[in-house]
Amino acid sequence: MNKRYTAFVAMKKLKHEFPNTGYAMLWYSVLNRTVVDLFNPVRRSSALNYLAGNINAAEICGVDSDYVRRVLIQAGLINEIDLKKPAALRKAG
Repeated sequence: MNKRYTAFVAMKKLKHEFPNTGYAMLWYSVLNRTVVDLFNPVRRSSALNYLAGNINAAEICGVDSDYVRRVLIQAGLINEIDLKKPAALRKAG
């Protein structure tokens, strides 16, 4: 299955966890942009750094960071090894 389609499906699943308010949808779009950045070699490192820590865009809306990571790992978009690497090694590949 196409990774971008897999990302779309994972984000659709996560969207149901966010309240249906303009404020929450703004933060959802921040998270969505982070997932899109996983496909950009230049931005992947910063996206992984963000996803490795407290995911503010989710937490602000009452969505658990660990749940977001679990959904993205299950979708095959990230893996636990990438999240545990120090930031300097992520930049190197």
